[in-house]
Amino acid sequence: MSVLFLVVERDQDLSRFLSAVFPAPGHAVRRVSGIQEAEKELSRQSFDAVFMEAVLLEETSKDSFRALNQSFPAVPLVVVSDKPDREFDADALGENVFAMVSKPLNADSIKCLARQILRIRELSETVARLERQTCGGDLKNPITGLYNDQYLKERLGAEFQRAVRYFFSLSVVMIRPQLLDGEKAFSAWDEAGIPLRRFSDFLLSFSRRNDIVTDCGKERFLVMLPDTGKKGALVYARRFLEAAGRHDFGLPSGMRLNMSLGVASFPEDGVKAEANLLDLAERALDRAEKAGNNTIYAFRVLAAGDLQDIVNKKKPA
Repeated sequence: MSVLFLVVERDQDLSRFLSAVFPAPGHAVRRVSGIQEAEKELSRQSFDAVFMEAVLLEETSKDSFRALNQSFPAVPLVVVSDKPDREFDADALGENVFAMVSKPLNADSIKCLARQILRIRELSETVARLERQTCGGDLKNPITGLYNDQYLKERLGAEFQRAVRYFFSLSVVMIRPQLLDGEKAFSAWDEAGIPLRRFSDFLLSFSRRNDIVTDCGKERFLVMLPDTGKKGALVYARRFLEAAGRHDFGLPSGMRLNMSLGVASFPEDGVKAEANLLDLAERALDRAEKAGNNTIYAFRVLAAGDLQDIVNKKKPA
């Protein structure tokens, strides 16, 4: 697969280095000397990444750089510094800063970085294809408004293959909400007059931009967390449980919301395929439901390959 990089620098050292690292036909490096020139180039052509010298960031106003980020949020930015201990304002840099590297640059490290950038490109193309299919409504649940089981299988398969190929982590959190009226449980929210759409909207608003939220049927929801290990997934699950506990879902008097969450991760859980990851998340969800009272359940793989419980339970308010 070919790559096209835009280099923003004062001299030509960085562009020459990248041209030497990627000499194959189809690869190209284009150089400009300032932020305004970079914005013009980005408006004319699609680039896989922008490499920018850190010294130029220091000379650029926060407003100008923020405008560049907002205009082209999908283009990964690599900041190249001549000082390893240089500090930056994270808010000013924006969310699309993909990496920060220091000189002298290492060819193997830059190649590894390029592979990760290509992963983003491949993922974007996969998402765009699925989004085009979604336009017809075939990949969304009309009740919850979330991607359905068909989308889940395609997207999870793509995410899992990329995690294997590029040695990234991938976690999933399976969630089942349940309404309780005293000791009586409502398996279908509509029976209690509370649409599932209200819960799905909250779940979607809580999740991060790169998370994939799906409706996997049987009033269960699955959140895919790319590039997130078991620890990060448990943090997400705990924060979600706490946020849901504070959220006003408009429940009738006397009713409360109980949630069960099952967490599974690659590679920590030793799964070999995306189907195994889903199966493990379902098993964790089942155990969380048996534990009751807003429980997060996960497995931990020990050295011998056995599974040990990780249980996080929140006491009812």
